Amino acid sequence: MKYVLLAATVLLISVGQILLKLGAEGLKNGAACSLNLFGFCLSWHLLVGVFIYGAATVTWILTLKDMPLSIAYPVVSLSYVLVALLSVGLLGERLNLTYGLGLVLIMAGVSLIAFR
Repeated sequence: MKYVLLAATVLLISVGQILLKLGAEGLKNGAACSLNLFGFCLSWHLLVGVFIYGAATVTWILTLKDMPLSIAYPVVSLSYVLVALLSVGLLGERLNLTYGLGLVLIMAGVSLIAFR
């Protein structure tokens, strides 16, 4: 169960980042506000992104209850890899060879730490 919670944390963080990026892009493009909070324009992307981050915090706390931080925290860096892949697939961003090699190194490092 602790690995399911850890995977959920990584997934939630990654999806939350994509939604926050979409919300930020909407603000840059002058999209209409769906909610105004203290003068800050919020879109549904931003609201759902923040909610998902809250859910990620809950799954993270539950993960830490049963798993050492020294193992769990490096695994969360897989969110960098997932965000990069989602950015390519959903946002049309491009990765170069150097960036791709960096992602491979992150995955190799996590493998060395988490699956020892």
